[in-house]
Amino acid sequence: MFKTSGCLIWQLNDCWPVISWALIDYGLNPKAAYYYVKRACQPVISPLLVKKDTVEAYIINETAVPLDATLKFEVITFNGEVLFNEVTKTIVPAYSSKVTVQKQLYSLPVKSNCILVSTLKVDNKEVYIDMKPFFEPKDLKLPISEIQTKVNQMDDKNFEVSFESKVYVKAVKIEVNGRKTKFSDNFFDLLPNKTKVIKCHLDQATSMTIFNEMLKYQAYPYTKR
Repeated sequence: MFKTSGCLIWQLNDCWPVISWALIDYGLNPKAAYYYVKRACQPVISPLLVKKDTVEAYIINETAVPLDATLKFEVITFNGEVLFNEVTKTIVPAYSSKVTVQKQLYSLPVKSNCILVSTLKVDNKEVYIDMKPFFEPKDLKLPISEIQTKVNQMDDKNFEVSFESKVYVKAVKIEVNGRKTKFSDNFFDLLPNKTKVIKCHLDQATSMTIFNEMLKYQAYPYTKR
């Protein structure tokens, strides 16, 4: 990790209603980019980088203590079949990054319907998942998704929604119509047969029945569900 590098976010928010590259719109609603930046700015992450014919999996530790980390690198199909699986255990010093996996793509069983996945565990707790399809989104031939949801009401303003699919789903967008809502995450990918739990905090008290009626979601290429 560079000691003197950084990045500048331009721009954070829109100052009038407009289509732009800002992270937050004029109504102070987070856009898709907000959640991608939020995930990237976590103190411990394991991003996947594809450079020409090579894939690298990093572990980045921006905490003050060393990490006893376990990284699982996989190649799986859109339907969840595991074609390659490798687990690496390593120690990552404080305030540092480490290339934990480095593979030539030609050495992997990669097909057009495959996803590269890195899953990071620290102290046996899953802390980060990154995934990259082999092709760019515009070239993907994604299977038809049938997302299953389960809602758990915590109190009159807080709900947890579990999302699951038997196939890979790209960029799930969720919203609660008629309520200003803070989501713990949004615009996320779903791995086959893996549950994703989203916390939803509403601006006013809402019953379970009304919440279920207002909850809406779409997935890339954003056909209505």
